[in-house]
Amino acid sequence: MSIPTATTTLLILFTIFTPLHLKANAAKCHPDDEAGLLGFKSGIKSDPSGMLSKWIRGTDCCTWPGLNCLFENKRVTSISLGGQPDQPNSFLSGTISSSLSKLQFLDGIYFTNLRNISGPFPGFLLNMPNLQYIYIEDSQISGRIPDSFGNSTRKFGAFSFQGNRLTGTVPSSLSLLTQLTQLKLGDNLLTGAIPDGIRNLKNLTYLSLQGNQLSGNIPDFFTSLKNLRILELSRNKFSGTIPASIATLAPTLGYLEVGHNSLSGKIPDFLGKMKALDTLDLSSNRFTGSVPQSFKNLTKIFNLDLSNNLLVDPFPEMNVKGIESLDLSNNNLHLGTIPKWVTSSPIIYSLKLAKCGIRMKLDDWKPSETYFYDYIDLSGNDISGSAIGLLNRTDYLVGFWASGNKLKFDMGGLRIVEKLKYLDLSRNSVFGKIPKGVVGLQKLNVSYNHLCGQIPKTQFPASAFAGNDSMQGLALSLAVNLGNWLLAEGWMKPSLFDGIVNKDLLDGTQVQLMSTKFQKYLAAENGGGADLVANRASASGWETFKLWRVSDTSFNFRVFNKQFLGLENQGSGNKIVAVSNSPSNPETFQIVRNSNDPNKIRIKASNGLFLQVQSETSVTADYAGTNWDENDPSVFRLNDKVANQLQGEYQLTNGYGPARAPQVMHNHWDTYITEDDFRFMSENGLTAVRIPVGWWIAQDPNPPKPFVGGSLAALDNAFTWAQKHGMKVIVDLHAVQGSQNGNDHSGARDGYIEWGDSYIPNTVSVIDFLARRYGGNPSLGGIELMNEPSGVNLDSLKNYYKQAYDAVRRYSQSAYVIMSNPLDHDSKVLLSFVQGFKNVVIDVHYYNLYSNYFNSLNAQQNIDFIRNQRASDLSGVSSTNALSFVGEWTGAWSVQGASKEDYQNYAKAQLDVYSRATFGWAYWSYKCQYDQWSLKWMIENGYITLN
Repeated sequence: MSIPTATTTLLILFTIFTPLHLKANAAKCHPDDEAGLLGFKSGIKSDPSGMLSKWIRGTDCCTWPGLNCLFENKRVTSISLGGQPDQPNSFLSGTISSSLSKLQFLDGIYFTNLRNISGPFPGFLLNMPNLQYIYIEDSQISGRIPDSFGNSTRKFGAFSFQGNRLTGTVPSSLSLLTQLTQLKLGDNLLTGAIPDGIRNLKNLTYLSLQGNQLSGNIPDFFTSLKNLRILELSRNKFSGTIPASIATLAPTLGYLEVGHNSLSGKIPDFLGKMKALDTLDLSSNRFTGSVPQSFKNLTKIFNLDLSNNLLVDPFPEMNVKGIESLDLSNNNLHLGTIPKWVTSSPIIYSLKLAKCGIRMKLDDWKPSETYFYDYIDLSGNDISGSAIGLLNRTDYLVGFWASGNKLKFDMGGLRIVEKLKYLDLSRNSVFGKIPKGVVGLQKLNVSYNHLCGQIPKTQFPASAFAGNDSMQGLALSLAVNLGNWLLAEGWMKPSLFDGIVNKDLLDGTQVQLMSTKFQKYLAAENGGGADLVANRASASGWETFKLWRVSDTSFNFRVFNKQFLGLENQGSGNKIVAVSNSPSNPETFQIVRNSNDPNKIRIKASNGLFLQVQSETSVTADYAGTNWDENDPSVFRLNDKVANQLQGEYQLTNGYGPARAPQVMHNHWDTYITEDDFRFMSENGLTAVRIPVGWWIAQDPNPPKPFVGGSLAALDNAFTWAQKHGMKVIVDLHAVQGSQNGNDHSGARDGYIEWGDSYIPNTVSVIDFLARRYGGNPSLGGIELMNEPSGVNLDSLKNYYKQAYDAVRRYSQSAYVIMSNPLDHDSKVLLSFVQGFKNVVIDVHYYNLYSNYFNSLNAQQNIDFIRNQRASDLSGVSSTNALSFVGEWTGAWSVQGASKEDYQNYAKAQLDVYSRATFGWAYWSYKCQYDQWSLKWMIENGYITLN
């Protein structure tokens, strides 16, 4: 839709509201004005373009850029500062200083596109005696709009904080600003309903509340707003119907935008009688029925968007004098052909008729004035023939989308003009070679056709060329991790663990035990190798025990130096010691929990007696009582289980035990990822999946306990589905025996990192198994030898990588071998090592998380970090020795209160940068309970678009 821009609005307002504000060239600043302005300047921390560089003490402030003064008294009356959206150096960073309150003659403040002006709502502006027009737009102002406007209610003519980060509700106190002609609060984080008092603003000509999280019905109060010309309510959560009182605005309303809400019902007939309308946006709602025949009367309509509703035939024959932008996409319409009232329009810039039931031969459409078209979208119809005649006839087309039709022509004959930036011919029957001119495009998608030749070396992701079996070259770029499918990660779906008895006492859970009688913590003396004592006033490493779960209620307690608590003398004594390096019956204890307080426990040893604290230096298992009194020496408090509980595959299967784990795991494997998911991924532009697996898959169907057989069959299904839907599979050995990083996703039982030289033969045998089984499969995209090693010896890692690489090459000379860069080393550490290897990929993982540094960054700073630092990091990994792969990244971050646009920009920055990886990237993950971690959710909700 074409909408009034902030720059246009500012210019209009400046012309209307400041005709007498003439530049003065003589005297110095008034002291108050100078102090106020320089105080404001001091609050600006970054001014890369030098916007305020000429604001110098002792000079005439009426000559300073951005200021206007009254001729009579040389007092500053307005401040106008604006950045250019396409020029980041024109933005300012800082805060709005309250020193501006010294400018007693100020009647207008116009800040637009400064982007990084932050801080709370500048409430002091509301008390400035002459201020009438406030435009602080497209910055980072946060907090709530005040509920009271004091004595300022009579004077404001314009109040705009559009494009900031305001929270809370739209205050009812705004209804007291009865002189307002413009109220613009769009693109913030406002919630709640539109206050009914807005009806009192009878002078309003412009009401903008779009791009918030407002809800409820749109109020039916427009009879009182008869001067309204522009109404913007799109991109909120409004429900209900379009209020009938909008009909009373027929003489004046020229712009009505309510798209992207949850409005329902039929489109009201009165909208077709609003002859002043030139822009109408009802897109992305739930409107049903047919478009009213009264729409024939909208002779002045220039921009009409009814896309993404549930509208049905018939569509009225419009009598427009000239439609500039039309979007009817994604309804239940069957237009048959492009309407004559469209093709006969003297000027049209944007035509979008995706999935509109058009059946025609594209060669037959020969608009005489094709140079008027900027954008044409005919995707998802039944259009045959060739696009060459249309595209070769124009030098002005910017975007052409015709995905999912029956077009058939030789793409080699296509002329790519300089202005064309977006071309989508995917899922047709286009053949031939791709013309060299595509290098000038910004986006290209020719996937799933019959093209041949070499995939061109361009900036486009490999998904743009997928599904053309006769094309040659690397065709892997856009991937997604299928995390938590064949290797459980509890944080992604906590409900998997809900059926486990004592689910807070899983393997690896770290506990600290306090004697309720002595009020002292149990500790393994010297961290292990000696007696258990009870003499610690506080708890840390030696006072922390890692559980090994034996049954629902029985456990081993592993101490700091990795020994286990047990009865002395291999069970023949009753003193508790920590000397055994492996647990057996004497090292097994039952935890008995109090029915009223589960963190109040007693611990029964294998001799049938309970542990008791005899003294601070003696803990024995010789107590037969059943008392729960706080002074009982056998009662302990399970104090605050240490955070970051492990919830991996080991914890899940051992938690359920051999009787229940197979049922839980098989149900999870069968339902979490299905063929429908592969279809969804393929249709949305993904070309590959990265599937984490554990080392025990090589022993399927009878893996070592507690693991469950069956994941191998699920992996086989993934290869079948991938081949059917034109995708590749990267098999990622995510968990190795001994654990390579101590995390739950590495198969660790208790968080210790034990992988090393002694585990190399076993780990190589797993890679050998995977390469033997899938090395010749046409859907194999690569085998990753290990995920995220950290804390392991680098020489041991390289030794393993060499042996595992050789294992893959025994079965495939061409399969890509992926080596994960160790997290605790520089990202370039493997570059020299891989020299001489063939088809080797280095995997790096980029998260703007897990560091206090990222916790301090705002949205724009995160985005800048991606475009600058991450781009530099990735460039450093790129090498002639190996391909680069960003194997994990996500749309999640630590920014609080981020808007949808923030998330979109953050994701886009990562897509732009990580698409430079020479092997591609993989999002973490496809599904997750946390929305921004789920690529499926991000795609379905419009946060990420890959096609």
